[in-house]
Amino acid sequence: MFKKLFGGLAVALSLGAGSAHALFLPSGPQAGLSVATITGGGWTQCYAATMSVFIGNDAENVLNVCSGDYLMMAGRETGASTFLIAAAALRSDTIIDTGHNSTTHVANGSNWWYSDDWSWGFTDINDTVNNDECDVSASPSSMCLHTLNGAGGYRITASTIFRV
Repeated sequence: MFKKLFGGLAVALSLGAGSAHALFLPSGPQAGLSVATITGGGWTQCYAATMSVFIGNDAENVLNVCSGDYLMMAGRETGASTFLIAAAALRSDTIIDTGHNSTTHVANGSNWWYSDDWSWGFTDINDTVNNDECDVSASPSSMCLHTLNGAGGYRITASTIFRV
């Protein structure tokens, strides 16, 4: 059963290699991380928008403001202090062009996919991706955002669906 929410929030955080804080780099998708744990680990929120917002071709709206060496993609219900799901990796590993198919790239314990005119997301390393504009598999450990022209976010976890 899918839960359709319009108050979901997609968040990107960045972390530079020379961060003054201890590096908190969780391996694989993590559920239930608090905002305080992530920001206390040196991460800085560089982008946040509801799932109804189009992140843009080339995801340039996000990538232009998230310039750290590491990128974390995370999703939570608007106003929540914990994330439904989050994953992090080297920025360069999160934006390897995997095309318009179900190809993924493994980085820091997660399967990542990205295409500047299709979708961008992650899932558990053991999950199979069915990328039909966004991953439509039923994994509780994944998140997918549309990057194709005009579409907003799509999904955070298996049961929190945002179709816009």
